Amino acid sequence: MAKKLKAKYLIDFMYNGIERTEYFDKLPADKYKGRTGIYYVTRLTDQGTSLLPILYSRTLFPVKAKSK
Repeated sequence: MAKKLKAKYLIDFMYNGIERTEYFDKLPADKYKGRTGIYYVTRLTDQGTSLLPILYSRTLFPVKAKSK
């Protein structure tokens, strides 16, 4: 029986030829906000250091900053 995920956010990336997924309960402190309002984090990948969008774990939509 599959276990339900309790993490709210995730990032997907490829490192050393292995697809990796990191899960977060809260938004990480080292996040960056893009011009479109999407939050990103930096990770070392096969292509070098990359900005990866933070995704909601249930819908896989990118996390956007709340508009004021």
